[in-house]
Amino acid sequence: MPDTAADFPDHTRQSLILRASIDPTGPAMEDLCELYWEPVYAFYRSCKIASDDAQDLTQDFLAQLSQGAWLAAYDPMKGRFKSWLTMKARSTFTDWYQHERAKKRSGGKEHVSWDFPGAEERFSFGSGAEITPEHAFDRSLIQCLLVRAYQRLAADLRTRGHEVLLPFIERDEPEHGEITAVASTLGISPAAVSSSLYRYRKAYRDLLRDEVKRLLGAESGDVSEDAVDEELQNLSALLNH
Repeated sequence: MPDTAADFPDHTRQSLILRASIDPTGPAMEDLCELYWEPVYAFYRSCKIASDDAQDLTQDFLAQLSQGAWLAAYDPMKGRFKSWLTMKARSTFTDWYQHERAKKRSGGKEHVSWDFPGAEERFSFGSGAEITPEHAFDRSLIQCLLVRAYQRLAADLRTRGHEVLLPFIERDEPEHGEITAVASTLGISPAAVSSSLYRYRKAYRDLLRDEVKRLLGAESGDVSEDAVDEELQNLSALLNH
């Protein structure tokens, strides 16, 4: 199993957006919707509408995106893809609002099974925090990237039989008693536990870099390390805002 993101295959050599626009029914479009559905939902919920309405708007948005015409009209020379997506989300919300909720829930529509209850719980839309829909979109996107990186690391640790270390990946250094208990469970020394945690935390950071690189690569297909560093700084600032 790979220790770092560098060992994972690179899926971003050709633009994900280009492939999705060429074949709207193919796996590239599925990957695109999987990456962006939750930020789109966060955008709509931050427009102060009910969860059911935000779900319907998200489903309608993804249905429009999946038809391919929107992507065919996207011009990367005019701005970042996520900025274009939020502009589209704002436009569709305005249309929905101006037509007095003309798009009602309909049993005749084919809806994709997204984890809306999980999204609702993760991002605490009822907390009273005043953020713009665009900011909610960006924060949701970085949260999704963190989750994807964590899930990839978790799969690796489970294969190695080291899943007991997962709770310590995103927290401060464990207490001595915790290290001793983990060492006993794994049948290794406390020093080996500390060494493994150091290695896995580095792997987690590398996987997050890889997810950011995939995100940027979906737009351009060719991503420099400097661009990844800049995007990580921007996303970190969003989380701390």
